[in-house]
This record gives sequence, structure tokens and C-alpha cells, in this order.
Amino acid sequence: KKEHGDCLVWLSDPHLGNWVSHQRQHYQYFKQGKKTKITQERIDMLNSIGFVWVATSGSKPKNDVWMSKCEMLKKYKKE
Repeated sequence: KKEHGDCLVWLSDPHLGNWVSHQRQHYQYFKQGKKTKITQERIDMLNSIGFVWVATSGSKPKNDVWMSKCEMLKKYKKE
């Protein structure tokens, strides 16, 4: 958290930044009532770590990837 302190992932980690961008996109779909892979549970998990939904300037394997990325984001925030 000393280094980052937030969930605004930019070019410092392009892979994680891309994943974060997708979460924001799916959140917008969720709010609009469109079909999306993000669930209220995932939204709540991201909210619990201070995820920023608006940034300015399915299957078990996919769920495992999602959980892995969420854990990476938690670690990123702590750094």
C-alpha cells in the first residue's frame, strides 16, 4: 500500500491493467442490465478492496483466472 495504495493500475503492469479495464467494462454492462460475466459477488469483492470503477486521465477455469487476478490486484494495492 505504501507504493500504490489504490487500484488504479496503469502501464506499470499492462497485463493486470488490461484485466482491470475489463472489470470496469463488465461492471458498466451489469449496471445497464446487459449480459456480462461479472456478478454482484465479484463487484462486492472488488469494492471491499477499494476498486475504482471509473478511472479518469462462467466456467471454473475462467473463475479461477478471475480469482487469481483479484488476488493479484489485492497484492498490487498492498505494495
